[in-house]
Amino acid sequence: MIGPLRGVAAAVAMFAAISAPAFAEGDEPYRMVRTLQALQDGIAAGDPAAQEAQQEQIAGIGQAFAAAGEGAWQDPRNARAAVVYVLSGGRPDPLRSLVRREDYGIAPALVRGALAFAEGRSEEAKAAFATLDPRTLPQSLGGQVALVHGLLAIGADSTEADRLLDLARLLMPGTLVEEAALRRQAMLAADAQDYERFAALSERYFRRFAQSLYAGGFLRQFAAAAAQFEFDTFSAGPMPLPRLLSEMEPDTRRAAALAIARAALVAGSVRVTSLAAGQASAISAPNTREGASGTLYQAAVHLLTDAEEAERRLQGMPDRLLAPADRVLHRAALSLSRRIMEWPVGEEAGGLPETTGVEGETGLLRRGRTVLAEADALLAGAR
Repeated sequence: MIGPLRGVAAAVAMFAAISAPAFAEGDEPYRMVRTLQALQDGIAAGDPAAQEAQQEQIAGIGQAFAAAGEGAWQDPRNARAAVVYVLSGGRPDPLRSLVRREDYGIAPALVRGALAFAEGRSEEAKAAFATLDPRTLPQSLGGQVALVHGLLAIGADSTEADRLLDLARLLMPGTLVEEAALRRQAMLAADAQDYERFAALSERYFRRFAQSLYAGGFLRQFAAAAAQFEFDTFSAGPMPLPRLLSEMEPDTRRAAALAIARAALVAGSVRVTSLAAGQASAISAPNTREGASGTLYQAAVHLLTDAEEAERRLQGMPDRLLAPADRVLHRAALSLSRRIMEWPVGEEAGGLPETTGVEGETGLLRRGRTVLAEADALLAGAR
């Protein structure tokens, strides 16, 4: 969690950004970029006002750079700030002005790389950043360069991307840079089917940035990725799923468990759904939406293994407790449970007779196909 002092600093910077004009007379661009970075740290801490103020600050910095005289560019802090500004989502205009100058006090590769990145020339940006060592730069710049270079490397060299994102976290801990790097690294580990690293990075993210304004999006990515791992992977190793969830705050743990259960239900993973939904139900109060969702996912996934018990649980579940999307799933599951309970008994239920005509075979298979098709529709409705 971001410390109290950092939170106070971000609040002060935010107040200044909101209450002052976008560009006060005599204000140096590099000071305004520092305020921008403080606002972004506020976003990582979960402050909606910081996100609103960020856009105003970015616009104000653009105006400040446009109005900057020759003297401003003689200070390398402003040149470095222009790079940070562009890598943080600002317009590339200041760097376009900068590249036309012969001397601006910083490595030309910084300017070329950031400008190429902003203009969508990814290969040129990677080539320029590859000549730099972020550790030799001021931390607030080096962390940004490592983050962007790491993001550009994803897809071409995942090992190098992971190394650069590690470096970004090291250089700028507790900031939006670390928050963004952790999100991307967790998904890299999931893509590589490295559950232990995925679990470790995800646990760190939720421990440090559970309040981030981007945490909701990451939670959905985390759940979809977690549901793709085999159950045996979940239940073994130093960070099995129950332990991973136990490291989270209760509200985050409940939301994560339910998200995993739903994603696993869609993927057709019975044991993962049961495990995650059980974890959610265990920490949900009775007669709550969260508890009802956990019960729903458990019942739905067991329709083809214990239809009678699943139908009993579905029948006893108040529809009013469920979220709108889960109400649709609940009704579909109830319909499917009734179809399964109508499955033929006697000779057909025990399997095909040793000698059957086309009509007998068709009747049994048609019933089977109907139930399986409805199960597929149930899972499609959960998406």
